[in-house]
Amino acid sequence: MENIILVLSFFGAYLLFYGSILQASQNLREEDNDLDKLRAHFKEIAANAPPAPHVSNWWWLLPPIKIVLARRRNNTIKNFFAKQLDADEIFILQHYKSRVSAWATVAGGSWLLVVAAVLNAANIWLLATWVTTTTILLVTYVPIAYIIDATRSHINRDRFERITGRHHGYTKSHH
Repeated sequence: MENIILVLSFFGAYLLFYGSILQASQNLREEDNDLDKLRAHFKEIAANAPPAPHVSNWWWLLPPIKIVLARRRNNTIKNFFAKQLDADEIFILQHYKSRVSAWATVAGGSWLLVVAAVLNAANIWLLATWVTTTTILLVTYVPIAYIIDATRSHINRDRFERITGRHHGYTKSHH
């Protein structure tokens, strides 16, 4: 019975992790059109931006000063870009950031459940360290690689549709 509980808890945690990163990728893909417009606007802004203040790497000899100077530089850049955006663009950025943060929290929590399930099984079944480490790496990177591949396919299908005007067998309601 203990083995069944271990296996079920592992698969439950794995499905929760996979499902959360899959749903995150789909939700964030919905934001693509707005983000494409923002990217184009950012390119325009960057072309007209004054040069950012340079912070020498020598400041790493005094790390707290380097961090303060780098933060000031980044704030200068952020403030310049923020002044160029209208209220709708700021809302789009804040909305996207909020979605990313929420899904990162869900995915991170579910990943911890997967790792805990693997470690629990390794402890009870006395698995070798390399087996445990390999399992954790596989359950982490296989679903991420699959979703990256699926996202690339989706992007390529969208490019095909934009270039040819055809929908490659799909209707817009399926996106």
